[in-house]
Amino acid sequence: MEIWKELAREKTSLKMVDPDKLHVTLKFLGDTDISLTDNIVRIMKDVTGDTDPFEARIRDMGVFPSTNYIKVVWLGVESSGILENISKRLNESLKSLGYKKEKGFKGHLTLARMKSARDKNKIMKMIKGNRDVHVMSMPVCAINLMKSTLTPKGPIYEVVKTVSIKKKSREGEDEQDA
Repeated sequence: MEIWKELAREKTSLKMVDPDKLHVTLKFLGDTDISLTDNIVRIMKDVTGDTDPFEARIRDMGVFPSTNYIKVVWLGVESSGILENISKRLNESLKSLGYKKEKGFKGHLTLARMKSARDKNKIMKMIKGNRDVHVMSMPVCAINLMKSTLTPKGPIYEVVKTVSIKKKSREGEDEQDA
């Protein structure tokens, strides 16, 4: 991803996220008992059951929590409200397993974390220059239940289970793969 490379070349006080680890978090679960896996997967299937595969657009650069106090540099992810809907439904449904409801969802890919404010102006200049950038579009046809293990070298992500988002036929049945 060219914009990631451009940000990394700036040699700022940012800790870049490995491009292979870029992802959209629909719902953060935290420490989770493995015995809940089947129930979580069932909920994932339920909340995506009426969703067809869709396109997500990676665009617009920004920061969290604010331009005055930068902790994260991100690229936005737009999906005409589909990811927001899935996240909202996951939030609601996972309450039944004891997970707290999170406030709002902002689809994004975390590109980097700010280590110090010394390069803030340089970073803000790049962000302002990329506020309306369109990086790419990509099909979304699955969501994953992920496990992350934090290490001194950064997180290690593992896919626990993939839930496909299948094309629906007119009668509401899943179409068979050819």
